[in-house]
Amino acid sequence: MPKTQSAYRRFHSTETAVTKIYNDLMFAADGGQMLLQLTFFCCVPQGSVLDPRLFILYTADLFDKIDEHGINFHAYADNSQLYVHRDRSDTASADALLEHCITDVGDWMSAN
Repeated sequence: MPKTQSAYRRFHSTETAVTKIYNDLMFAADGGQMLLQLTFFCCVPQGSVLDPRLFILYTADLFDKIDEHGINFHAYADNSQLYVHRDRSDTASADALLEHCITDVGDWMSAN
């Protein structure tokens, strides 16, 4: 199970996920940076043969794909937060990085 997944792990909860994101936000602000964030949902369809834990294991490769781009992320069950720290003057590169990552995520989802 990915380290950045807070659901279905011992001593991890929604509180852990929110605390991680908040901590990263404060870290960026203290460094004079801004945090660009994107939320995406990959839901397990009702009646699916995959229970939530199997879905998380199925999508574990997706987190490796996101990590290749150097983007921070955290997940709780089937909800994921992608975010990147950048100087306020460098938002264009952050937008391009997130866009390229989302394209790769879409390609992964289409292939799997």
